[in-house]
Amino acid sequence: MGKSSTTFFNGWRSLPDELKLQILEHALPAKYTYCEYHFRRWDHSGFYEDANFNRLYLLLSIPELKEMVLEAFYSQNTILIEQGNIYGPTTWPPNEVRSHVRRLRIDIRTSKLPMLDLLNKIANGLGGFGNLHHLKLRLNGGMVEYQHGAIIDAIENMDPITFPARVLEVRYLHDICSKWIDGYGDGTECDPTEMLWLSKFTIHGGQEKVKVQLERYYQQWGRGPKQFVKEWPVITRALRTRYTKKITSI
Repeated sequence: MGKSSTTFFNGWRSLPDELKLQILEHALPAKYTYCEYHFRRWDHSGFYEDANFNRLYLLLSIPELKEMVLEAFYSQNTILIEQGNIYGPTTWPPNEVRSHVRRLRIDIRTSKLPMLDLLNKIANGLGGFGNLHHLKLRLNGGMVEYQHGAIIDAIENMDPITFPARVLEVRYLHDICSKWIDGYGDGTECDPTEMLWLSKFTIHGGQEKVKVQLERYYQQWGRGPKQFVKEWPVITRALRTRYTKKITSI
């Protein structure tokens, strides 16, 4: 080890861990979302030759820094699980990184049984995400068929799923083609599965107080600024996407 390296590590070791973590967080990429595809590229060719990720590789190559680098990286970036469909299977991050993940997002496309199996696996600690802090669920309102109330009965009879996280965000995307939005229905002002779905997901509060916040907002075609509302207004044919988000935290 050269003199400059020795000098650096002597100074580094004198710093408190909290300050070390802040320094590494500043040096590493932040606020990105990564899925299984990115990890496959990481294994073979890296993240698009990006300078930020070059720093990540370099820092991970230093044994003394590796664990703290992983903590810093995963504390400020989100890992994505996408539910499988006819085009491909559910995509999971590699087993070796799951214990580091603190921010996880799960995109749900259908309401069929595999979706509940996936969520129950996470909730029961079988997915390997032992350090999970912040969980985001994205539910697609177009994933259900409203025939004879069967799906509503199924959701009502479903046991709640409780996740081992401190923050849970469940975002429900209303289907823009739904009869409850486009004016072709029976006058109902709101998708009746909206609150049913949101009521079925919560977190372990333990002895701590659980706080719940509900947001409803529009976006033009799902983009641009959010227009928040307390309640959904009378049905309109305006091409605006409705979102309902329930945030549960301790």
